[in-house]
Amino acid sequence: MTIAGVFATLSLMMAPAADQPTVRISQGVLTGRAEADVVAFKNIPYAAPPTAARRWRPPGPAPTWQGQRDAGAYGPICIQAPPGGGPRRRAVADERGLPEPERLATGGC
Repeated sequence: MTIAGVFATLSLMMAPAADQPTVRISQGVLTGRAEADVVAFKNIPYAAPPTAARRWRPPGPAPTWQGQRDAGAYGPICIQAPPGGGPRRRAVADERGLPEPERLATGGC
């Protein structure tokens, strides 16, 4: 099921707004949050975690669960490279102004 499919299913199957609305999807029951005119379900797993034998493979189906899963708050964020790319290393210059690779190539230490 795609993310769009999950949201379509949620909108069609959503219980009337209450303090803690619930909805049943193919993996189990979700408990969301209602505030004013907005009902939100967050942190819904859309695929199996890509760990161990699943690493570098196409996504598998989302795991199922028993009971109600709390979907009232965002889950952990994915690790991302910092803005502007990965970690940067400053060039170190010697007294001649040569950065490290050139300094090593000329026999300087």
